[in-house]
This record gives sequence, structure tokens and C-alpha cells, in this order.
Amino acid sequence: MKKQPHLTLFKLLFPSLLCVLLLCGCFDSSEVVPDEKTQKSITAENAHLSFSKFTDELFMQEVTCDSITLHYTVASPEALSIPDITPTLGSASEQDRISSIEKADATLKRLKTFTYKNLPKTDKITYDILKWQFETIQSSREFSYYAESLGPTTGIQAQLPILLAEYEFHCSKDIEHYLLLLRQLPQYFEEIAAYESEKSKAGLFMAKSTAEQIIKQCNDFLCDVDSHYLTTTFDQRIDQLEWLSDEQKSQFKAINRSTLTDYVYPAYKSLTECLNTLKDTSQNSGGLCQLPRGKEYYAYLVKRSTGSESTPQELIKRVQKQIQTDLNSMSLLVNASPSALDALQEPAIAFSEPEAILEHLKETIKNQFPAAPGVSCSVKYVDASLQKHLSPAFYLTPPIDRITQNIIYLNQPSFRDNIQLFTTLAHEGYPGHMYQNIYFQSTSPDNVRALFSFPGYAEGYATYAELFSYDYMGLPTESSQLLKLSSSITLGLYASLDLSIHYEGKTLEDAKSYLTQYGITDEAAITQIYEAIVAEPANYLKYYVGYLEFLTLREKAETLWGDDFTDKRFHQYILQMGDAPFCVLDKYLS
Repeated sequence: MKKQPHLTLFKLLFPSLLCVLLLCGCFDSSEVVPDEKTQKSITAENAHLSFSKFTDELFMQEVTCDSITLHYTVASPEALSIPDITPTLGSASEQDRISSIEKADATLKRLKTFTYKNLPKTDKITYDILKWQFETIQSSREFSYYAESLGPTTGIQAQLPILLAEYEFHCSKDIEHYLLLLRQLPQYFEEIAAYESEKSKAGLFMAKSTAEQIIKQCNDFLCDVDSHYLTTTFDQRIDQLEWLSDEQKSQFKAINRSTLTDYVYPAYKSLTECLNTLKDTSQNSGGLCQLPRGKEYYAYLVKRSTGSESTPQELIKRVQKQIQTDLNSMSLLVNASPSALDALQEPAIAFSEPEAILEHLKETIKNQFPAAPGVSCSVKYVDASLQKHLSPAFYLTPPIDRITQNIIYLNQPSFRDNIQLFTTLAHEGYPGHMYQNIYFQSTSPDNVRALFSFPGYAEGYATYAELFSYDYMGLPTESSQLLKLSSSITLGLYASLDLSIHYEGKTLEDAKSYLTQYGITDEAAITQIYEAIVAEPANYLKYYVGYLEFLTLREKAETLWGDDFTDKRFHQYILQMGDAPFCVLDKYLS
């Protein structure tokens, strides 16, 4: 959340007060004073209207911060009375981070003017989420130049091309805005470069290995510009627009090509040159704890990424305990059914096509998950130039006023077998990200909820859903359980390494020694894992710690509900709550 809301409470409350005064002037007071129940109802209604006005203005200000956020949040801004904004990519400067904290201060102060007890439950949930979000932003105040907008997987340079390639054109203005955004990329990347230079001066520049990964990624992006995917995808979108003439289509295509040549490619080249200049200034090739106040910053990152209230020290014990629990369960299962291990040598499932897997999952989850609205889902593939650097798959969240159109991207070289494809589509599709998003949006939440990002909830739930899906692929029970435990242990090992590298200062050699205990001895693979964790601190934690938080929440629900507990009831609760920190999910579980 960045923008500061501005709201005058009297504008909303005065009409209600006027009605009461008029009634008092016409009737005996004994006839107009509401009973206690009615008074509470009136108070709650007024509180709700006032709070809704506040969140509407907050949404309006936040969603118009930059054009990418606006375009991907709302397909038809005019329907929500959102005014036109000058096309902008926003800012990537340190001053912008400071401004965000100052605006969080002001918004939190405004939030606390509401009388919490008068709010209805749905508003209390939003209030709690806002309060947690703003207070978390405030806690980053002391960490100038620690934040990082570049990264091999989650960095802006990796994700922006996909956002541009999927930028929908609903009218000619959308095309014009898109082309103007491309022209702003050099300035935007200049701000990033300036920020990285300041990080270097402060002794906080990224690890050299991370810089080299990003440089390689940018160079790959610049390969084959004559048939670049930002050209081909643009042409495909333009060709599908029946409301453009052939001449207009040709003109827009020509403008896009020249804009890529004159602005986008030079921006990536310039960023590459900056990182090449700075990479040898890195003073740390390991975890954040090697930096001044690095442990404190990592603790902040852990909280922001996971939404958990557990400290890094607590999580180190918690993660290792779960790994050991899963190992014990695996040992018991193999001892009880040795043939199950043999069946895993070449496990086979009757699914190989993404569309068929999604359709199968959509049907098989119905007994354990609540019904969601019907939607369409397109499966697309990551362009070859980005395959080395992006995740195996990702779900592209649709605008809140167009939830029926969904897209899942697959990174084809990442899949070694159909089982991995199956569980990945469960993570991204049903009952994972896509299902969770469309279910929550079908409950008609406050628009401002669409701007919240709680990675621990989102990725933790999707990991929970992914592991749940092993029961849906048709394998013998023992085999599916072994696969599930193996996957959980692997994620746990990554999370354990993340914590030990960034909080305890474990080195590459330490990582090799640790993983060797679990039978992982491929040094090249371990080096790759280590460098990935160094590059993007707390990234693995949002998956695994988020998953552990859902297990804890489930255990609490089983205790509270007793014989009334069902999978569907628990899933309905967490889906209706939507993205939130886990303290809020825990608070309303009853």
C-alpha cells in the first residue's frame, strides 16, 4: 500500500444525523428513541458506510499509482468511476520507498480514527489486515538501500516482459498507453540503476553471482530482436482486434517495433552495463546476516513474506521438526509397505495434457472444496528467451471485473514428468491459485482487498493445495503418500537452508554438508540452490512456512469443531477469508 487516503467523515454522517433531528422535532421522544438493538444496528450501519468510503478512496488512490497496477486490477476503470491517469510505470527510487512509509504512517493514523467495535465483521477483517499491512511497512523504516527490485525470478526485469506480453487491449487508448509505457522503460531502469549504485556505495550491493544471473537474463532477453516475443505477441493481439482497420493494425505494429528498438532494448542493455560495472563491488557473497543489521532486515523480510508471527529462531526449529516428522512418516510407511517404494521408481499417471489435468482436478476436488464459479483458463508457454530464468509455472491474476478469463503459464523445460506437471497445475489452477482467487472474488469483497499481497497466504495455500493433489492422480495410496512426503521434505530443506544462510550465516560448504545428510550430493545442483537462495531471501519461506501455518490452522479447526470438522468446511473458511496474515486467519476461526 502506497498512497495516503483523504476522507472527510462529516460528509457521510451528516444526512443520518439530520434525519434523527427531523424525527425528534415531529414526534414525542418516546416514539423515536430506538431500542438498544436498533441503536446498535444504526451505529453499525453508519460505521460501515464511513469505513467503506474510506476503503473506496484508499483503493482509488492505490490503484492509480501506476498503469500496470491499474490495468491488471481493473479491466474497465470507467465502470468504477476511476479517472484516466497519465501512463506511468511509477517510481523505483529510495525516495519513493520513504514516501510509502510516510503515507503508511498517515493512513494508519486515519485508520485508527474508526471505532473498531462498531464495525461489522467483514470491515473488522479488512481493518485488521490494513493495520497489519501498514505496521509492517512502518517496520522497514530503518532499512534504507536494503530492499531489492531485481532478482533472477521475482525481479522486475524478469516479470515485466510477461506483464507486457499479456497486456490486453480493450480499446485504442489501451494500445496508446501501452506504447507510452514502453517509452518510459529507460527512465524507470535508470532509477533502478541509480538505486543499485547507492546500494553499492552503502556496501549493500547484491552478491556477484546474483548480478551475473541477472546480466545473463538481460542478455538472453536481447537475443534475436528481429523476432522478439514482445513483437510477436503484440502483433498477435493487434491481429485479433476486429475494431481496427488493416491500416491501423500496420501502423501500430510499426510503432511497436520502433519503440522496442529505440527504448526497450536500450533500457535492458543499459541495466546490463550498470550491473557489469557494479558486480565487483559486492561485499557479500552469502546471506543477509553478513551485512550490518542484516539479521534484523531478514526478520522483517520473513514476516512480510510469510505473514507469520514466528521469529526466524522459532521457524528454524519449526521447519526442522516438520522435516523430521515427515521423514519418520516416510520410514513407517516404507517399513509397512516396502513395495510402495518400488512403485515410485517409474510412477505413471494417466494424464499428460495440461487441459485434461485441469479438467480432472476441477471435478475431483468437489467433495473436499466448495463450489467455485465457472471460468475459462488458457494455458500458455513461457518464451524460449525467458525459460532459463522463470519459475516452472505461474498464474496471471485477472482483473477483478473479469475473473472469468484466466491464464496459466508453463515453463516447458522445467517438467521432468507428468506427475510434476499434474501437481504444478494443481498449485496454479485447481485447487490452487486460480481456484482460490476466483472463489474469493465471487464473494464480492471490498475492492481494496485486491491490492493486498500476502505471499505466505497465497503461496502457502497453493503449496497446501499442491500436496493435497497427490490424492487425485490415481496412484496407490502408499505411493501417493510417499510422493507427498518427499515433496514436503524437499520444500522443507529449501526453507531450512534459507533460514540458515540468511540468519545463521551458513556457507556453501555448510549447505553441501547439510544436504549430504539427506542424500543430496550433486555439487552443481547444491551450488545452484545456494545461489538462488542468496539471490532472493525468504522466497522459499513463503511456500513452506505458509504451508506450515495452514497445517497449524487446520489442527486448530479440528480441535474447535470436533466431529463437525470436514475438509470442505475448513477450506471454505480460509477461502472466504482471502489473502491475509495468519494472525487474522487465526483470530476469526471459531
